[in-house]
Amino acid sequence: MPVVLKMDPAKPLPKPKVMTLQELASSYSDKLPVSVTAQCGYYGKNSNMQLSVGETFFIHLMKTTEVVHVVAAGQGIDKYSIPINSSCQLSLIYNPHENVSEALQGYVFKGVMKLASANPLPKVVTTLTAWKKGNTVIEMNEILVVRGINSSKELEVFNMKSNQIKLLPFKCQSKFTTDPRLLYMYLLDIVDNIPGAFPCQVLLQDTDDMRMLSGSRHLKLIKTATEATLLCSYPGTNDHFELPVDLPNVTVTICENDETVKFQLYETTKNIISEYNPAYATCCRDDVAKDVYETQSKMYAAIREGYENKGVHLKFSEEIVRQMEGTAQNTAHRQEQLESNGMQEPKQSLYATLQNGDCMEEVRLANKDYLASLSEEMVIDVLHSMGLPQYEEAFRGITGAAMCKLTEEMLECQLGVKSKLHQIRLMKIVRGEKDVRSV
Repeated sequence: MPVVLKMDPAKPLPKPKVMTLQELASSYSDKLPVSVTAQCGYYGKNSNMQLSVGETFFIHLMKTTEVVHVVAAGQGIDKYSIPINSSCQLSLIYNPHENVSEALQGYVFKGVMKLASANPLPKVVTTLTAWKKGNTVIEMNEILVVRGINSSKELEVFNMKSNQIKLLPFKCQSKFTTDPRLLYMYLLDIVDNIPGAFPCQVLLQDTDDMRMLSGSRHLKLIKTATEATLLCSYPGTNDHFELPVDLPNVTVTICENDETVKFQLYETTKNIISEYNPAYATCCRDDVAKDVYETQSKMYAAIREGYENKGVHLKFSEEIVRQMEGTAQNTAHRQEQLESNGMQEPKQSLYATLQNGDCMEEVRLANKDYLASLSEEMVIDVLHSMGLPQYEEAFRGITGAAMCKLTEEMLECQLGVKSKLHQIRLMKIVRGEKDVRSV
């Protein structure tokens, strides 16, 4: 008689933990990248972002951005964020009498004595006349941060341009004004150099680029803050998108990956880190009203040249750091070996050359030249290769040369590309940051 073995019922595998994006960011930010599956999806108010239940995607790293929260003065409670590395210029409004029209014209103080007796003291002034006595020199049009009166009865000011502190005696007869039209400065200057500046009212510089807040230039800066987002992508593509960690209702579970998927996950992450450029950052808030979303998008697109990385921090695992350092060391070692043998490393194809998130200019031009050579049919083929066949009809009649002249506004308003993620992917092609032959 055969022996019957009694087997214990198989223990069910533990269910993966379901967590919000905030919980994932708190517990796994130093363990990224990970592969996740959406358990509760998301559909943005502006149809620019969709995340379906059951959809699997990669979370590569967490990005934090230092911002200032802003509202349009006297126009409701819609809150915006301006990155501290913004290129917009602002001027503090001194309004001691709660008279906006008077404050926008500015007050004039004839001499340090008058300025020091103002209540409250203006936070910042500009000089209308020069003055010199001994070692104290004041030139015209200096922007000065007023720090206060010291024990020696001198007015302590900080020169924004020279980064120097000056002590002005009360007998100084230079003229000062709070006219906001003469006091424009970058947001970073306000954050770094004016203690206790927030909350404050400011005037936005009137330029074509900055007419964005529903026609309002009169703003209120509320406070500094840090916004966190997760940089993500779908398997098989390097094109990334961002999810705010406080995006409501979205929940995910972490996937167990085989070695092939894990390799793809890490390689994609390294590519994103090496190519990432904060100057191309876009607003990823899609759970707000349309006008707020559009304003926010413009604010994030206006990044100050040379300050792209200011206030922006990327966080990922030490394993990624080790892998990238190992790749760099291996490349350097190979180059040394080749040079010792009188040889050189073969040059990469132009469209594959990327340096610190910025394509070399020759690469951009080569990519754009190739794009401009495409026929209408070839442009449609590119859309299909990118997984964007839904725009085929809209792009009928558009050649590669015409595509080179597209803007995000044209994509959205004329061609019906409402998805911000799809706009980003297409604009990388248009700007020459990605070669159509690599999609």
